[in-house]
Amino acid sequence: VFTENYAAVAAAKQKAEAFLEAAESDGYSNLICGYVRVGIGYSCLCKQQGDKPPEGAPQGGMAKPDMLLASSVLCDPSYKWYQAMARYQDTPYYVYDVVKPPIDQDRNDLLVRNHYINYSLSQLRDFAAFCSRQTGRKLGEDRLWEKIKLGEEIHRLWWECHEMRKAVPCPMPTADMLSCMVPGFFYGCSEESLQFYSEMKDELEDRIEKGVGTVEKEKYRFVWAGGVPPWHSMSLFNYIAERGGVFVSEITYYPYEPYQVEVKTNDPLEYLAVRDYEREAIRWRRAQESGCKDAYVQQLLDFVNDYQCTGMVMHGVKSCRVSTVGQIYNKNLIHEFVKVPTLFLESDMIDTRDFSRAHTEQKIDEFLSMVDQYMSPGGK
Repeated sequence: VFTENYAAVAAAKQKAEAFLEAAESDGYSNLICGYVRVGIGYSCLCKQQGDKPPEGAPQGGMAKPDMLLASSVLCDPSYKWYQAMARYQDTPYYVYDVVKPPIDQDRNDLLVRNHYINYSLSQLRDFAAFCSRQTGRKLGEDRLWEKIKLGEEIHRLWWECHEMRKAVPCPMPTADMLSCMVPGFFYGCSEESLQFYSEMKDELEDRIEKGVGTVEKEKYRFVWAGGVPPWHSMSLFNYIAERGGVFVSEITYYPYEPYQVEVKTNDPLEYLAVRDYEREAIRWRRAQESGCKDAYVQQLLDFVNDYQCTGMVMHGVKSCRVSTVGQIYNKNLIHEFVKVPTLFLESDMIDTRDFSRAHTEQKIDEFLSMVDQYMSPGGK
């Protein structure tokens, strides 16, 4: 069960407030990640009710965990989040530490490469040992190899579906892809996910062949260029669609291109450590060669150019620093290569107390007027 995804579901169903308030009443700041506060608040209420799901919890609540498994990738509160949940629910927990070289670090440097690969491998081995202790079972390497290959096929299909959205008109909007990312992110090695993306690819091919788009008359093509979306108010995408705007791509929860790399090893854990480093190194080299120097911004530039985007939208999320910090820098760096109008929205991905629909819709209207000026003859 994935606590981050559950928090998004709670927000989408307008059920997150009780969990937020429970966490805050137990001393947690409202500046902490909204996902974290929902998870902690949920666990707090479970403890108060004798390990039973809180009344009114979406989807009947989450099952009591046998163990809690977290990762530090991108998100700085993960360590303390699961430590707190483990205390409330008296559950063993493990946090897999993910570190990457700074953006200006030479990934071709052999010392750098070996350091980060060895650290990642040590974390994978510790993680496998933790799981073995909790389950009383050994790691099945043959089965792991099968799941790795299945996961790579699923990832490839998911990424190909995203690539198909370059078509004009766009066959699938960001709001839909943000729902369809769940199998790839949270069930990335299951046969059900493989079937899901296979069927989605068939549907997209059919829509492209028939010229079926997201809106009746596509006028604007946007990229969601930063920030977790406001799960509590996803109807904002409909507000823009009613005015002819389609989000054809998104950097949030994006399935980065699954570059094929050669890894010579019989150890599946070593394979994962090397493969993931080498994929990041390819993205880094592409950015260096292009002159951008920043792989993240290079991806946004690719979206703007390859998906024929007429504007970018960035969401400043109050409780998610990692998806917010650097947005102005990213916009300014992109403008060194291509001039594209940018809208900055501010709210939270979970907490509706930091959201004004009227103010947000006014900003969207003003932004669309600015895009019209850019798109007019001589406007750029």
